[in-house]
Amino acid sequence: MKLGRKKRGDFEKTPEQLSSENFSFNKSEKFEQLSLESEEISEKDASAPLEISNQQPPQKEQVEEFSPQNEQEQLEEAEEKVKKLGTKKKKWLNILFLFINIGVVAGILAYQFSSEDVDISSIGTLFCNINWGIFFLLIVLYALLMFSESFRFWNLIFSTTKTHRPALSYKVAALGKYYDSLTPLSAGGEPFQIYYMSKRGLSGRNALSVCMGKYVTQQLAYVIFTFIIMILSISLSQLNTIGGTVVTATSWVGFALNSFLILVVALVSINKTIGNKLVSGILKFLHKIKIVKNYDKQYHKIQKVVSDYQSTMKKYAKEKGTFFIQLFFSFLFYFLHYSIPFLIHASFYGFHLELFGEIFIYCAMIDLTASFFPLPGGTGASELSFSVLFASIFDGGDLIWALLIWRFFTYYIYIFQGFFVTAYDYLHGNKKLEWTKKRWALEAESRAFEEKEHKEFELMLAKKNKKKK
Repeated sequence: MKLGRKKRGDFEKTPEQLSSENFSFNKSEKFEQLSLESEEISEKDASAPLEISNQQPPQKEQVEEFSPQNEQEQLEEAEEKVKKLGTKKKKWLNILFLFINIGVVAGILAYQFSSEDVDISSIGTLFCNINWGIFFLLIVLYALLMFSESFRFWNLIFSTTKTHRPALSYKVAALGKYYDSLTPLSAGGEPFQIYYMSKRGLSGRNALSVCMGKYVTQQLAYVIFTFIIMILSISLSQLNTIGGTVVTATSWVGFALNSFLILVVALVSINKTIGNKLVSGILKFLHKIKIVKNYDKQYHKIQKVVSDYQSTMKKYAKEKGTFFIQLFFSFLFYFLHYSIPFLIHASFYGFHLELFGEIFIYCAMIDLTASFFPLPGGTGASELSFSVLFASIFDGGDLIWALLIWRFFTYYIYIFQGFFVTAYDYLHGNKKLEWTKKRWALEAESRAFEEKEHKEFELMLAKKNKKKK
């Protein structure tokens, strides 16, 4: 940009005064141009496909350990997974899984109705007897759960980029839950979150760092939390029934699988020699029994995960405050999540604090049992485990309604929420994002202009002082 010739009086002004004058003039021109562009954007058809640029908001980049090649590979992998989620085949599969879930609940309901020993309460009776004041606490609890989930993303995004993005944090949390609920083994949430953040102003490196940071602390909190729960469950005599024994055994299997995953990654990170041999041995065994088809591809994929894990742990070793905040809110999330059945019970029968521990443990065990079940949301395993463990807690006629309410607040509500966020982005959010990116570009250009003015003026003063000497 060519600068106008400076007057003699300008040399007596401070750099801040001079740059602010030029900046104000430049800023007004740019905002006039930006206003015209925004009018053009608003005239576009909302249904037209929107090409989102990779313009990023102003942020203070921090040095990460992700290599450019590794970053690009993971972004491409995340984008490929997101594309698969959008295919017609995948959409039909998701609809099929949803109907299977509804079918399982309907099957349990039909069984309850056909049982001679169970008198199902009518919906009218349920509405009359339920304590709506306590039931409202379930909505508050759900809001706290989403706040906890969103806050973790906000904290990591701020730690990584030094920018406040509360709206993005909520949408990333909501859409992550949405795709976790629609994909087997909750495998779709994280790739979509990486893709979504990379398209909304975060660099690929920072998007990977945020998701990996949340995954590491959440898994660590989950293993610690569920280990304590499983130890406490040993003292419960109510689990000595056949159904209780089956749920206990499957929950221990779920705990072992979750613990094994994080221990293997930790071992590989701490000692590469032993870790590489361990990973290689496991993959060779799985390749022999035809579970793993492409050994080299899977080995390379696992090494990338380990590399990201190492980078994340190095980052948190320097930022202990962020690490402990993430750990605390992960514990809070699980505590609130496993408290949902207690509030359902309280809305039916009033508060019985002596049952809180038992109900809390049962809910955690159900979660562990469903964690390795292949259908989305642990369909089948969740409902059957709930029916077995809570049969002695809820009266026979109320059990099915308790199951439906619990399933709504732990599964279906995240699907509805994700659908509304997706619809908002399609109708309004994408257009707003395009405007925001233009504003980011203007702010970045304005700062660059201001810095250039300062440097040129300081250089001019230095030359003037040099001549005087």
